[in-house]
Amino acid sequence: MFFMGVTEATLCPLPSDEVLISMGAFKPSRALGFSFALIMGMAFGGIVGYFIGFYAFQTVGATLVAQFGLQNEANQLLTSYKTGSIEILFTSGFTPIPYVMYTMLAGANHTIPVLTFAMAAFIGRAIRFLPVGILIHILGPKVTPFLIKHLDRIILVFTVIMFVFFLFRLLIHVAI
Repeated sequence: MFFMGVTEATLCPLPSDEVLISMGAFKPSRALGFSFALIMGMAFGGIVGYFIGFYAFQTVGATLVAQFGLQNEANQLLTSYKTGSIEILFTSGFTPIPYVMYTMLAGANHTIPVLTFAMAAFIGRAIRFLPVGILIHILGPKVTPFLIKHLDRIILVFTVIMFVFFLFRLLIHVAI
């Protein structure tokens, strides 16, 4: 799972959700471990992708963007990074744009410090893949068809819960 995450963050889109669900269904007791391995691989690969964009976007990155036929999306993403880079990375798991685009364009844009990128990318990937591992670990393989059918909704609900939790903690901290 780690290497799948690295590959998806640096080279090409892969069906990480489906592989995670399948492996978790086969070994539910290891589903959380699979999720963490995928998240860590994507975090590491994200940093590699960031530096590919930082140092070699005009050669390597631009070729990948053209190969995927995503020039318009790349231009929109570069513009968006200037106004809301952290939010974009948090929500990158909910868009049809391949994650490799987010990683390389973050480096190419030169507006996001690498540490900020790494933290936001890690959190965004955790939002995407941790709910899958948690649900399979708790409910076992019988949840697999439900996950496949409703994965985007589950992740959205998990994201809202996390957002409310962090907002609540922030409000309590400000009140004290």
